[in-house]
Amino acid sequence: MSVPARKPRRECFTASGSVVRAPTDWLARYRCPRGGAPAPAAAPSVLEVAPSVRTAPLACFQSGEWIEGPRFHERPYRPMDAWQSSCDRHGSRRQYGNWLWRSHAPNCEHAVSDIYSLSLCGDIAARNKVTNITIVGDSLNFQMFASLVLTYGDNSSQPSESDQCNRRRPVVSAMLCRGRVRLRYIRNDRLIEKGDIQKGPCEYCSSFWDIISRSDVALFNRGSHYVDPATLLIETTTFASRLSSYPHVAAFWRTTLPGHPGCDRFTTPTPSTERFVNSPLPYHWDEFASQNSLAVAVLRKVARPRVSIVDIYNFTIGRRDRHQGKGDCLHYCLPGPPDDWVRLFIYALKLRQRITSPTALAHNTSAVFRA
Repeated sequence: MSVPARKPRRECFTASGSVVRAPTDWLARYRCPRGGAPAPAAAPSVLEVAPSVRTAPLACFQSGEWIEGPRFHERPYRPMDAWQSSCDRHGSRRQYGNWLWRSHAPNCEHAVSDIYSLSLCGDIAARNKVTNITIVGDSLNFQMFASLVLTYGDNSSQPSESDQCNRRRPVVSAMLCRGRVRLRYIRNDRLIEKGDIQKGPCEYCSSFWDIISRSDVALFNRGSHYVDPATLLIETTTFASRLSSYPHVAAFWRTTLPGHPGCDRFTTPTPSTERFVNSPLPYHWDEFASQNSLAVAVLRKVARPRVSIVDIYNFTIGRRDRHQGKGDCLHYCLPGPPDDWVRLFIYALKLRQRITSPTALAHNTSAVFRA
């Protein structure tokens, strides 16, 4: 006896012929694109999405837009650190807003709903016996660390800017999920230890491989620091080869996001009709898309087992708002977009648990982000 397919609440047909299905009640203010306008062109995705009737899970976060959701009386948390909360000082125009993702890809209602409903403690750690998570990378990865601590840590855990820059204490640690999960952060902007550097200085290159060997899950990023393609190729290959020595670690790679010039004047995300301009930008920001593609290509070719890609580039390129501003158009305030990166990371952890046993999360070698 066949089971009838579940009928979606509503469908929005765009001019390009794609279908956008309305998600469930998590977003009460969902609406179709005005006039059925086609989705805006996006930068080439670093994710490999094979043709399929169903949308590959993370393809749901490659093309879409940010729309304003219901206003909350209380923010999810209030950081005490001035660096994290600078947007919300008296007189600032970059106030916190509840911006929610709407995907332009078909059949994405459940994937988008998941990123707003999943819990690290209840849905991931408890079911998969994840007890040690390590984040290695730049100051934006530290913002993910801070978001996780402020969301899932106890009230005494308040990460500050000085933590990520403390060379005398290169490993920052916090307990999450009522003491069940230890989260660590290590600042390393090139994912290469000082003894392995072949070219150029490295201000923050703390040792991390010993901690990785004792981790269940690890999230990496090279940082928002441009290097020439030859150097990127060599250093990413070195990192991927070394990572292959730790097959018991569930490894994730976050792609790199550029800043938004002139961020002080923006109070809302980029409208869906606009694109991030790929003209020459400061700090080689316009070349980050190609650098992401090169790094991911190396990881897929060299790293064994496969590294899972948490691609935030197209997901966040429209978030020109909520930057710290006053000369800093790269880092964000908290609460803010780094919380959405954390949600995507937790969703990626869920995708790995689907195809592994509860006690073998870290040993997965499948291409979990392909259709």
